[in-house]
Amino acid sequence: MKSIFKKLPFNNKSKKLLVVAVLFYFLPFYTKAQTSINLIPNPSFEYDTCVPYSWMPWTYPPNTAGLAIGNICSGTLPTNQFDSMKYPRSNGGVAINSFYNLPYNEPGINNFSDYIQTDFKSELLVGHMYAVSFYVNLCATSDYAVDQLGAYVDDGSLLFTIPNQVSLATAQAYSPVGIPITDTLNWTKIQGCFVANGTENRLIIGRFTDTMNVHSVVLNNPLKGFQANYYIDDVSVIDLGSKIKAGKDTTINAGDTVVLGLHTTLGLPCDWYDMQGNKIAASSICTVHPMHTTSYIVKMDLCGNLTSDTITVKIKGEEDGIQDSNSSLLLAQIYPNPNTGNFTVVLPNENYQISITDLSGRAIGYNCKNSGTNKQIELIEAASGLYFITIQNNTTHEKYIQKITIQ
Repeated sequence: MKSIFKKLPFNNKSKKLLVVAVLFYFLPFYTKAQTSINLIPNPSFEYDTCVPYSWMPWTYPPNTAGLAIGNICSGTLPTNQFDSMKYPRSNGGVAINSFYNLPYNEPGINNFSDYIQTDFKSELLVGHMYAVSFYVNLCATSDYAVDQLGAYVDDGSLLFTIPNQVSLATAQAYSPVGIPITDTLNWTKIQGCFVANGTENRLIIGRFTDTMNVHSVVLNNPLKGFQANYYIDDVSVIDLGSKIKAGKDTTINAGDTVVLGLHTTLGLPCDWYDMQGNKIAASSICTVHPMHTTSYIVKMDLCGNLTSDTITVKIKGEEDGIQDSNSSLLLAQIYPNPNTGNFTVVLPNENYQISITDLSGRAIGYNCKNSGTNKQIELIEAASGLYFITIQNNTTHEKYIQKITIQ
């Protein structure tokens, strides 16, 4: 910009107008970069409406089997056509795909894989590195479990010209060779990275290795077909330079439900944690109902490139105290604070009850020596840290919440 200003006879007003024009020119690109974190449309296989079913834009390539979708709202989950039970990793929908299929006593039909596919929402940037991820879970009624479940980033050249035949390709993301995925309880993440050349336009999920190179484990005695059916959820293709966002801090009433995460994070390979490092949700979206002001951390791992962000859910009244200047709870006292787990609570009268919780909302036991309105509190097995004491009027249910520190 400096060189332009030097060469052209711009005054200060002209410079400002030029800067504004440049900002308006680049703003759509900036906004797009912020909202298009995941290049996969409908990454969690949600329905637009439960009836009729609508899982567009996911389809299946020609000469392959049809696309199977299950959703809680339609009644096809947790029970579905495979007579198996599994809740989605996030939201309400999953895809169901057979990665290993050998019909019994049907000559001419080779071992094949089903496939699902979708176009990208926007073009990939030449030279940029991307992470492709998806999660799988073995249907409990599958006859087999297999390895090398893959996701292939295609430019339109992969053809499915022969019915019921595996299309061979080098998948950018695939499960480890020689380790069939047998877990029917937990979701297994499959992830890989690649450098885009700018011609890629769609993602295909299936098996891209021939039968001779498939490692399988027999699970049930097959009666009619030999299949390895897997649920699929949370598919993503993300620029490695992307960062996860938890969203803006929010304020709620104690115990209310709040959904953490942004709409733009749907389908991402994320996990949520509390401030103690405990995982509370294996999903890009997390639902919580804290009793006290609590912070949460969301983390995203893209091929070892880890980003994180923090969001705080504030509880009304905790920061501002009691808002009614005539409230008798203003007479309540807690001392000493900090303390070693032994402290005194002075109440306005005896029509109150006391409860103590930790940061996660877990109730903490205590012994109380009742001396009228003076309560001698002794916490039971409370480690050092921050706790909340709640004093509630038994008649009006008015609450006073105070932080206490145990040393």
